[in-house]
Amino acid sequence: MGICRQARCGPEFLTMQRTRAAFKLNCRYCRQHEQEIEANNLAKSLADKCFDKFWSGIQKSNNSKTTAKINIINGCSGDSAIVEMWKSHFESLFNSVDHKRDKELFMQRISQKKLGQ
Repeated sequence: MGICRQARCGPEFLTMQRTRAAFKLNCRYCRQHEQEIEANNLAKSLADKCFDKFWSGIQKSNNSKTTAKINIINGCSGDSAIVEMWKSHFESLFNSVDHKRDKELFMQRISQKKLGQ
C-alpha cells in the first residue's frame, strides 16, 4: 500500500481549500476588471503627482494596443494609394477658398520650411 503524500482532510487541507478558492476568486475579479484597475492605478499615480509612473503606464497601455501599420483608409490600400488619397483631400481643402494673398503667404511659409530643413 502506497503512502499518501497529500492530505485530504484536516485543518491544513481546509486552509488550503479556502486560500486556493480566495486566490481563484481574486484572479477572476482582476481579469474581469483589468481595464478599471489599470485606469484607477493611472489616476492614483496622477493624483500623487508621480508623472513618470503615469506616463510610463500610458505608454505601456498604448503600446499593447497599437498595430505596426494601417492597411486601409477610406477604401484605399497600399502606401502610394493612401498618399494620393490624402494629397487629393488636402488639395481640395486648400483650393476650396480663393484668397490669393493667403495662398501666397502659405506658399511662402512652405518654401521657408523646406529651406529650413
